[in-house]
Amino acid sequence: MAVIPGTRLGPYEITALLGAGGMGEVYRATDTNLKRQVAIKLLPPELAFRSDIKSRFLREAETAAQLSHPNIVPIYTVDELEQLVFFVMAYVSGDNLAKRLHERGVLTTEETRKVLVRAGGRVRVVVPGEQQGADKGEKVAAPKEKDQQVVTSKTIKH
Repeated sequence: MAVIPGTRLGPYEITALLGAGGMGEVYRATDTNLKRQVAIKLLPPELAFRSDIKSRFLREAETAAQLSHPNIVPIYTVDELEQLVFFVMAYVSGDNLAKRLHERGVLTTEETRKVLVRAGGRVRVVVPGEQQGADKGEKVAAPKEKDQQVVTSKTIKH
């Protein structure tokens, strides 16, 4: 089954592809029951038949669903329809960091302050290629710029 705008997955109607990566594709969709925008992460059908990958994908959703934190998008449900495995989560508007940097160049000081990641009680500033621990100067592996979300909305409804 090809997933394109207009495709229905139960009560969800796909409206746009938001991004794709190694573990799936993320789509914006409309929850037709609750009349709200959601994001759907879909495990590609060519990977869904592999039990190890499917288990890892479902474990990702299960783990995220157990957490409640302002920097973690809430998971609403996990489902499997017509050999498509997916989970539905809150939709957060914004662009990814790589796109933002490509289109407008270096972040201003104020924008940089907004792209802070809190981890283990330490504030880390995302820098291309590395993250710098603000408290001890340690270097840790940085998330890829394409995986960072520059959020334009202030809140997520839980």
